Amino acid sequence: MVVNTDVTEHRLFKASSCPLGGQDGSGRVSGEFPERVSGPVQYGASVRSLASTLYAYGCVSYDRCSKIMRGLMGVSISPGTVASMVAGLAEDVEPSLDSIRHGLTNGSSCHFDETVVDLGGGRAYVINASSSLLTYQTVSLTRSIEGLRSNGVVQDFRGTAIHDCYSGYWGLFESHAVCCVHIIRELKGIMDLEPEHSWPRLFLIFLRDMKKARDNALEGGQNALPAGVLEEFDQRYDRIMNLAGRECPETIQVSARKSCKNVGKERALVSRLARRKAAVCMFAHDFSVDFDNNQAERDQRYVKTKNKVSGTFRTEKGARDYVAVMSYVSTSLKHGMSASEAIERAIRKDPPIFT
Repeated sequence: MVVNTDVTEHRLFKASSCPLGGQDGSGRVSGEFPERVSGPVQYGASVRSLASTLYAYGCVSYDRCSKIMRGLMGVSISPGTVASMVAGLAEDVEPSLDSIRHGLTNGSSCHFDETVVDLGGGRAYVINASSSLLTYQTVSLTRSIEGLRSNGVVQDFRGTAIHDCYSGYWGLFESHAVCCVHIIRELKGIMDLEPEHSWPRLFLIFLRDMKKARDNALEGGQNALPAGVLEEFDQRYDRIMNLAGRECPETIQVSARKSCKNVGKERALVSRLARRKAAVCMFAHDFSVDFDNNQAERDQRYVKTKNKVSGTFRTEKGARDYVAVMSYVSTSLKHGMSASEAIERAIRKDPPIFT
């Protein structure tokens, strides 16, 4: 199948004399090119939109995108030209990205996560900040605190940060909520390794009961759990942690006279749950906070797919351009637009502003 393409030629005519004096008073009259025409030869918005959509949303490499365009439209576009189109699109979506960043920064809660991508023979990290309606991603060469702050949303956010308990986040926000699905996953792993320990099963049931109580309250039109219910959950949490401390103590006896620090995965989880009680239970105290961090993981799927299908990003700028475009596309999809529609609007200098 070949899609027909149209070629439009624009010509500029000048008249040497005009009885009315011309545009500049010299008697000469000159026409003007359309605003979108900026070079002697260029591709139209539809071609640029299709190439950018294939590369970004379709996770196709520059080279493969060039071949698809040649076969589909009979248009010879080099991989370098596709890269230039994507770079131009990344600039076109800047007004939308500013509105996305502002919306997330001023939200009551936000999902944060990071994922590794290949970059020029090394590695980089895509830092994600998102909600059910907005997605904002940036690239950092490190996973350090400074790398996280470079995201833009991270540094200025004052609401509740939902994350996977990565240590770098704890000093950046005032209020935290950890992903309880990750905790459940760890609990199940410990149940397989230590079947004689009862605390992991009790804590898993505890999390599910607390989530069920919250869900029932939401269905009943409530915006908070009763104080008595929260107090009961609070005491139940402490009882399970006391049991966990007995079944998996901080120190283990290796001989009659010698003991050593317990550094296993189970003990690490027990210590973390004991320290982060407020963050674990935040979803039950604040109904605007989700039970899990699945939103961030879903929003990062495009990046992971791109990395697997197309391989490494060649340059840091190329990676930044990609996540800028996909932040815009992901947010547009959340607002009911198609990827191609959103990209074409940006190319025509009319990107939506998300409020």
